[in-house]
Amino acid sequence: MGFGIGTSAGSITDLQSLTVPLDDPKSVYLPTAVTKKTGANTKRGFGLPVAYWTFPLMSLEERNQLKTFCAGASATVFITTKLDDDTYDDFQCTMNWPDDDTSGRWYGERKEIIIEFVNLVAV
Repeated sequence: MGFGIGTSAGSITDLQSLTVPLDDPKSVYLPTAVTKKTGANTKRGFGLPVAYWTFPLMSLEERNQLKTFCAGASATVFITTKLDDDTYDDFQCTMNWPDDDTSGRWYGERKEIIIEFVNLVAV
């Protein structure tokens, strides 16, 4: 299975198998939320993992399909996402919807919608 999303660990559905199928996004996986320099000028990671899914171009129907998982600004969801070693894993996390997903309108399509998933906990 590639990228997937659901409202529970048992309901994660491949994005291409949703009622309105979605193409796999470009993705970023960060094993820690932030990195900071220490007093010894080394870096240390802090916080739970974070993932970003970027959809270069989406129809309104595709956007609305993804939005069903995040009715408000944020929602608890379960995802399957690509890790930094190109394997996949399942997580419970918080899905943060972009503050403005309408600025990239282009002939009825949406451009560059970036979905942020924070506080990833493996399930």
